[in-house]
Amino acid sequence: DLFKGSDRVFKRIDWAGLHRKKVNAHKSAEKMKVITKRLVHRESKKRDKLKELGIAYDFPGYQESNKAFPVQDGASKEKSDASEEKKGKETKSSKKLPTEKRERKLSNAEMNKDTKKRRKMSNDEGAAAKLTTP
Repeated sequence: DLFKGSDRVFKRIDWAGLHRKKVNAHKSAEKMKVITKRLVHRESKKRDKLKELGIAYDFPGYQESNKAFPVQDGASKEKSDASEEKKGKETKSSKKLPTEKRERKLSNAEMNKDTKKRRKMSNDEGAAAKLTTP
């Protein structure tokens, strides 16, 4: 039991990355409503405390931003999904854009050709500079 698991390689777990993915994950409309309701409730408590302390401090908070950007209901989301399906190719091509922008990795042979070209060009420039200098 002393050396149990000693033959396995230790894998480091990226806890920060896992937590980041969890926090930044896409949230449903219901979940966003719960989050917004909680934020508005906490904000109203802060406003009440400020009034008790006699501080006249007015700030646009979550309640104001919630009015400006209402959360979509499930039914309206389904309608928007249906309209995107009608568009067809436009939405599919927009999803492919980020992958098209990625640069293609060069193979070793291509990198060698590229470095040879650069060396040749730099040598030609150096030779031209030697000829022009008195």
